[in-house]
Amino acid sequence: MMAASSHFTYEFRGLAGHHAAPHLAADALMMTAQFVIEAKTAIATQWNPLVPAVLSFGMMHAGEVQNAIADKGVVKGTYRTFGKDAVLCIKRMLEQRAESVAKSFSGTYDSRYRLGTALLNDAGAVRVAAKAATESGAEMQWLETPPLCIYLL
Repeated sequence: MMAASSHFTYEFRGLAGHHAAPHLAADALMMTAQFVIEAKTAIATQWNPLVPAVLSFGMMHAGEVQNAIADKGVVKGTYRTFGKDAVLCIKRMLEQRAESVAKSFSGTYDSRYRLGTALLNDAGAVRVAAKAATESGAEMQWLETPPLCIYLL
């Protein structure tokens, strides 16, 4: 059994500006950073703790110079969970957070996804393989996992 591994990229767009006039800009660096915080908070506080899920960010970049407000920010990450409903539910949570963050900073966002599929072993096939292994003299040790409880937000 392996969890579905979904990969995503979020690109936030704002309006570049000079630090001397932040009121005339829309800071994409702040959008990107706030999105990371909002996404991690959503998983920590709004996800059923009985349903396995892991969200990780591996890359974040915004801006090019130290004295200008960034017009673009990019963040990339992955999440792992079981079941198609859970995969889509987390995507929906992330989309809601991105839309809210972009709007609050007067910006926009685009997202790209590669949604994963969980690998769940067929119980019948596992029994056949285990029987064959035992009959050939192999020692078997089993790890039982509880059924997954999947819900939609």
